[in-house]
Amino acid sequence: MNLKEIKGRIKAVRKTGNITKAMESIALSKLKGATTVFENATHYDQQFKHVFKHFASHNEDASIFTELPSGNKKLYIMITSDRGLAGPYHNHVFKRIEQDLNPKTDYILPIGKKGFQYVNKRGYQNILKDMVLNRDNIKTFDYNRLATLIIELFEENAFDSVWLVYNKHESISMHEASIEMILPVDVSDIPQNETHIIETEDASIMMKLMINYVQSMLLQGLANAKLSEHASRMIAMKNASDNAKDIASKLEIVYHRARQQSITSELIDVINGSNV
Repeated sequence: MNLKEIKGRIKAVRKTGNITKAMESIALSKLKGATTVFENATHYDQQFKHVFKHFASHNEDASIFTELPSGNKKLYIMITSDRGLAGPYHNHVFKRIEQDLNPKTDYILPIGKKGFQYVNKRGYQNILKDMVLNRDNIKTFDYNRLATLIIELFEENAFDSVWLVYNKHESISMHEASIEMILPVDVSDIPQNETHIIETEDASIMMKLMINYVQSMLLQGLANAKLSEHASRMIAMKNASDNAKDIASKLEIVYHRARQQSITSELIDVINGSNV
């Protein structure tokens, strides 16, 4: 490369570095908001599950939702994002789903555009297209609609079990793909000799609690996923900014060496010309 080309490359790399630095700052800002949502969702999920599982384990109306699955037909709800540039964030989920999914018998519901693109690219046929949600916005997500539909399909024996696959937040620098069973509800850890927390003969109350339970699971999964996404994108953009800075520094060295060589060559030409 000549001096002009090197200088143009330096300018382009620095411009890219400025963009990734800005994206890093945006991710950091969103990370703070996602942390609050995650903490609130986690607290609610823990408290509600504790009460709900005790109630469900002692309620006959809940038996359909608590009995162990007799078949292997599964529905996987896979939480991804609408956007990329998040490092290995999506690959973690895709590799995890590939370990468990049986394309011939299992169904998959992708949440997020990246998940929808993935299942189409892989050629999966058993996609719940009427349920596909291409948005991953926690605030506008229709939890009630999806939870109600999942429960109705489960009652109709469309699936033997329903599983949630998402990136579980461990720390800012670490998250791993997790898979959790939503239905049937696992109440094996609830002692059967405990006193009922809630007693009712109204089946509609059980159904409302069941919908809230599924909604809570979905919220917890989305909160984990969004926090992991923003953390992963922040780290990816920081690494990109650091790489851009290193490349620009190396190009600066190349530029100065090339410029020095050019000056030296011109001096030699002048000296040789004066000796003619």
